[in-house]
Amino acid sequence: MKLYESPFQGLNDIIIGVPSRTPVGIMGPAAEGKTILVEEWAFKIASEIGKDVLVINTEKPNSQIYELWELKLQNKYGKDTKIYVEEALSIEDLMKLNGFKMEIRLSQSSEDKKAKKVPILMGVDIEKSPVRKYITEKNVGVVVYDSLTTPFNTVLIGGQQNTPARYEVEEMFFQSIRLLFKGTECAVFTINHVSFNPQKPFLTREDIQLKGGKSILHSHEYVFYVEQARSKYLLNKRTLWIVRHPILREWKHRVELWLDDNGWRELTEEEIAKLKAETKAELKGEDKPETKGDEQSG
Repeated sequence: MKLYESPFQGLNDIIIGVPSRTPVGIMGPAAEGKTILVEEWAFKIASEIGKDVLVINTEKPNSQIYELWELKLQNKYGKDTKIYVEEALSIEDLMKLNGFKMEIRLSQSSEDKKAKKVPILMGVDIEKSPVRKYITEKNVGVVVYDSLTTPFNTVLIGGQQNTPARYEVEEMFFQSIRLLFKGTECAVFTINHVSFNPQKPFLTREDIQLKGGKSILHSHEYVFYVEQARSKYLLNKRTLWIVRHPILREWKHRVELWLDDNGWRELTEEEIAKLKAETKAELKGEDKPETKGDEQSG
């Protein structure tokens, strides 16, 4: 097992690193920058170990975001690293990429009022799976699943009677992850959409929407939550919460980040203090105050 650092020193000081072969979950509401965050994290790892990145895109067919950020990240970390993209627009497509041939079928008994979805596993071939071939034949060292929300949600269409099928599919997916990356040093990231208040220290299953909720991430030992600042003056600011870690208390640790056209960077304590002061001043209609770290003229 290897440990891989994030692009942010403050986060590395807290978590040391994330291990190979272990899924790292990044969750948060839509449009918070999760894809760009994971892409930069993955690219940094891949460039340091001389490998490439594979992204499994489940949401936006023919999306150019990965290619566009690949060019930006090559300028930042090195031009030798590449990003490959595979599309999986259904749960069957996603599992097939991982080496599991399966189908979702409808089953209705005489006692059932509504038809239930039942996942049927039809075969497993990890070694010949597309993801395994990327690892063994195309020098891929980091795999990103962006995201799990869409394919897993398709299992729930039709009503709550399909909840058991969803859980069965989730377990099947994480079993494929365990088999796929066994014996490798690959880093693995998953992205998931959620909507809830991260300030609640003790979340239960009832606090989170089942569709795209923390239930998907129950098999993760490492989970991070991306939260955008609430003030309209700080739309570029993000808080990255450490939600789950093997030895850290949930929701206690976080780092403050900034996202703009150049990607992600970590904010210093001086920058955070200045942003808070400027925000308060703007809300009151005052001039921006001078804070520690500002350069004095004359």
